[in-house]
Amino acid sequence: MQVWGEAYETPAKAISNLSMHIQTHGNQIFPVTAFIANQAANSQTLPTADENPMFYVWIYVLIGLASLTFEMLGSSILVFGGYRASRLLFGQLLDTICRATMRWYDVTPTGRILNRLSKDFETIDTTIGFSFSFTIQCFFTVILSVLTIVLLSPLFLIPGIVICAAYVSYSKLYLEITRPLKRLDSTTLSPVFASFRTSLEGLATIRAFSAERRFLDKMNDNLDVTTKCYWALWMVNRWLLFRFDVLGGIAVFCVMAIVALFGGNTHQQVVSILGADVTALRAKASNGFEGLLIVSAMGLTMAIYWLCRFISQLELDLNAVERVTEYLNLPQEPPSIIESARPPAYWPSSGGPADSKLISVENLVIKYAPDLPSVLQGVSFDIKPRERVGLVGRTGSGKSTLATALLRFVEPVEGHIVIDGIDISTIGLYDLRSRVTFIQQDSVLFSGTIRENLDPFNEYSDEACLDVLRRVHLIDPSPSSTRPASIRNSDESTTFAVASSASSVTGTETNKTGAIKLDSVVTSSGSNFSHGQRQLIALARALLRKTTVIIMDEATSSIDFETDNKIQLALREEFASSCVITIAHRLQTIIDYDRVIVMENGKIVENGSPAELMSNTDGNFYGMCAKAGMV
Repeated sequence: MQVWGEAYETPAKAISNLSMHIQTHGNQIFPVTAFIANQAANSQTLPTADENPMFYVWIYVLIGLASLTFEMLGSSILVFGGYRASRLLFGQLLDTICRATMRWYDVTPTGRILNRLSKDFETIDTTIGFSFSFTIQCFFTVILSVLTIVLLSPLFLIPGIVICAAYVSYSKLYLEITRPLKRLDSTTLSPVFASFRTSLEGLATIRAFSAERRFLDKMNDNLDVTTKCYWALWMVNRWLLFRFDVLGGIAVFCVMAIVALFGGNTHQQVVSILGADVTALRAKASNGFEGLLIVSAMGLTMAIYWLCRFISQLELDLNAVERVTEYLNLPQEPPSIIESARPPAYWPSSGGPADSKLISVENLVIKYAPDLPSVLQGVSFDIKPRERVGLVGRTGSGKSTLATALLRFVEPVEGHIVIDGIDISTIGLYDLRSRVTFIQQDSVLFSGTIRENLDPFNEYSDEACLDVLRRVHLIDPSPSSTRPASIRNSDESTTFAVASSASSVTGTETNKTGAIKLDSVVTSSGSNFSHGQRQLIALARALLRKTTVIIMDEATSSIDFETDNKIQLALREEFASSCVITIAHRLQTIIDYDRVIVMENGKIVENGSPAELMSNTDGNFYGMCAKAGMV
């Protein structure tokens, strides 16, 4: 201390600046400088500050460089380590969510999933590492401040124990209050995300019914709830800061009282601890020790406050890790591939005798959850190779559930499904779903191009892709559209006119380009195409794959009757060697099928050819045809 004071000729100012450096950076300079002062006072080998002040300046510079080096090293480890951990955690979470069961998606709001993937990972990426770092820094700052005060004034231990007990009491209370508030703050964000997403998806419907005010009020209510939680959380912080300021004021008052009453004895004790000559140091260190003592007491208050804040913040940030970890234990679908039970490459085969069984369903019982009633109740039927079967029934009769059971989107409670001699519950999902084509009512398109949606794995040629687009009447089969040029590799892309019959039955045309080509852009969910066009693209994708088993769930519901008839004719020609299962509300679509299965309340009530079922005037199928004006 004496040497630093001599170098700058202002002992008190030097001591004050040194203490501020300790408080700001959490530094451990005080023991080092005390040791240097001790050695300088008892040894004649070191030069005095008047003779060689740069010697001590360079010591200060080296201490600063060492501090900077360790700070950069620690920050680098924190940043790169946190980045790697966050990336691995996000990859595991995304993989787990993608492989979750369909039931989990049914009961989990989309906003909650988005909150996990966005808000929680924002906390993990940007907050948790810094909270941990600042917690460590504040901890050592508090320790150094307490040691400084105790060494300079041992009498401070008497009021210090009481003040520390008050600090600990308030800190525990703060942590107990902020923990549930932070959870509420995170939880109430999910409805905001969900409300915003659903409003965007249904924007046209909201405007059509002039319901803007209702949805805006709902969004405002959700925002009010999450804002209340956020406001309460910050008010608790202000509550803590006020009480810590009061305790800090008491601590400073006690220190100043001790300095005023026992200043001389305190200095003598400290200098004796350093091992230096009391008489030589006391005169020049008196004011410096008093200043350092008071500044340390003042800095202790904010150091403890921020330590408490960062401990609380770290604990709350770890809630994000906890919430993400919960999603890592979601119920998962069965394995994609079971090496010991892989089907042969030709499975399922379209060959075999006409009276053989390609698909056999026996006593199938399906529940969406153990505590819910059965959706399918003992369903049994057989489908022959190359047979076309229609599934009809009222809404909620179990048609779509049966179709999804064939792809194991839901697992049976009882019974089993056998396709071409193999129980589908014994093979991997990839082997099953890659051999069966499913065309749903709400066709799914991905961001990219038309070709990427038709052939995502680049297994077919451009001409094959163009051919299926023509066969579903999505492009005009004009001579100019039959050139076998490679669209992807050509500088000039060939444009094809959109067939007028490909429009949706509503007449809504959302494709702004007015023409479709293989490299036409498809936006998210295919929003730049009409519903009917999206269904046609899905049908073209099925034609391109040419699988043995094809399941269509209202695949042409948004297409006009004339185009539907043309597509049905194309499907009969292209899928002549395939087994086709069609769920239809338009009875004209399946009236010429080989067989029709009528379902009601999860059971099969009628099963036979359309002619047989029409002959039963008391049957359900006859009643449906009568309502549709087909009788």
